[in-house]
This record gives sequence, structure tokens and C-alpha cells, in this order.
Amino acid sequence: MKNLNCITLSLLFFFLIFLRNDFKAQAPIWIQNNAVWHYDFENNLGSSGFLKIRYIGDTIMNGQTAQILTTTRYLFMTDQNDISHLISITELDTNYTWNNQNQVFYWRENQFELLYDFTTLTGESYTIDSDEDQTFFCNSISTANVMSTGTVSFGNQTYPTMELTYSPGDYTRLEGSYNARFGHQSSTGGMTCLFPVEANCQPGVIMEYPTYKFRCFQDDSLTVNPLNVECEYQLTHVGMNDLNENGFQVFPNPAANFVTLISPFEQNEVQIFNVAGQLVKSTQTTSQLQELHLDLSKGSYTMKVFAGNELRFTEKLVIQ
Repeated sequence: MKNLNCITLSLLFFFLIFLRNDFKAQAPIWIQNNAVWHYDFENNLGSSGFLKIRYIGDTIMNGQTAQILTTTRYLFMTDQNDISHLISITELDTNYTWNNQNQVFYWRENQFELLYDFTTLTGESYTIDSDEDQTFFCNSISTANVMSTGTVSFGNQTYPTMELTYSPGDYTRLEGSYNARFGHQSSTGGMTCLFPVEANCQPGVIMEYPTYKFRCFQDDSLTVNPLNVECEYQLTHVGMNDLNENGFQVFPNPAANFVTLISPFEQNEVQIFNVAGQLVKSTQTTSQLQELHLDLSKGSYTMKVFAGNELRFTEKLVIQ
């Protein structure tokens, strides 16, 4: 009887392990072709915008078939009339992922690190970065702490979910709600989105920390838009014509007492010439969006913008 009980307990143990791993993989996890994510963000420096992340193809890395994910940041600023303007479009670092039945990995420092582990249970943690060479003020090992787990259904497929947070002093941080179908799904805002962020742990150092909110996701077989909103609302309503091809804009034009200059550079020298080619005004800017007071007579002028001692932008300006 004792032997039978031992056999029964052993079978039960292995059955529970099987359930733990099999339950987490009820459907093929991770993204499919033409996947696109949109995340709104705001940062502590007063600007906002959105990230557009795209799955553009595959490549082989360390013997694994990895997905190539590009990220584009669209940055906006609001002028004195509460009108939003697109001020920059920036291509950020390309990321690479690969996945097995229950886990997703991402490429970091020339190797794949664990990104999402859907075999973990509530109260457990897993390592997302181990680096003894990190800054003195940060932990040498960064972990993702699983606060809770659950499931979410898309169509007739069910996927595991987990709520993650990071430990104080972690250099590499994951935070928010994640699912095994497309990753980050938090619409309430958090410091990270699809991939971890790297933080400075030094006391008293102020850095740019964006807050990200999930907006929408789409690939060849799935569309997720919980708020039923335009994925690129800001861009659609501001319009690509706000910036020239080099990232500059002057408005209003024609103008009266002032114009606003948008530049991809914070430090600019602005020179304004009359029709005779005489320099009538020269000023400096210290931000990417700055109002310039003119005090000029009515007529036509030429505005030239220099950055880094190079002429970057020329615009015909009409004063009414």
C-alpha cells in the first residue's frame, strides 16, 4: 500500500507540473506576420507622442530564428494656443525576439535574455538581466517579479497573462500587464512597454522617464483596440505637412508679431534678412519649439536657421 501511495503521489506531482506548463501554452504564443503596436507616451520633460513598433521580418541570430522589430518615435509639442505640432520622427534601436512554447527572449548585449516567462506563478520572479558591470548604484541582477497571473481570450484562443513589477535598484525594468500573444497590454500607464527600460539608480539624478499606455495592436490574424480609437490619432490630425523633410517648421506664415520655430535641434541661430539682403534680426533658440518675437515692418523677409554652424533651414516669411 505504501508503494502504491508513493506511485500515486509521484504521478500526481508530474501531472501538476504538466498542467503548469501545458496550461500556459494553450495556443501558439507570440506575434504573427505584419504585427504593429502603438503606445502613447508622456514624459517628465513636458513632451508626448507615440511609439510605433513593427515586425518587419526574420533573421538568424545565435542559431535561432529571430523576429526583427523596428521602433519609430513620433514626438509632439503644444504651442501657446494649445495646438499640437509634430516636432520629430526618430528611429530608435531595432530589437530582436524569439520564442519557444512558453517563453519570449530578446537580444541584449550580444546574447538573448529572457523577456517573458509564462511558466512563472504569482509571487515568483525570473531574471531579465545579469550584469556585474552595471553602475555602482544598481543591482547586478535585475528581475521581473510576478504580481499575479491569469488568462485572456482573443477569438477562440486563450493565452496566459501576468502582471509584472521590478525591484528597487534594478537597472533593467519591466512593469505592467503582459500577455503571451503580443506582450505589453497596459492601458493605465507604466514606465515600460514592450521591452525593458534601463534606468539610472544614482540618487538625485533626474532622467527622462516616459509613461507608456497601450493603444492598439494588429497583425495578420488579430486586431486589439480596447478603446476603439485611431491608432495614430495625433499624426492623423496634425498631419505630416507640419514638418519639412528635415524636421523644421515656422508658423504662422504670414505672421504679425511673432512666429514659432520647430527644429530638430535645441540650439539654433535664427537670422532674418529683408529683401535687400540686409540682416534685420538675429536671435538664439534653446529648445526644439520656441516662440520668436519679430518687431518687424510689414513686408517679405527670408529666415535662415543655423545649427552647429551649418545652414539647416531657409523659409520665406511674410509680415502683415
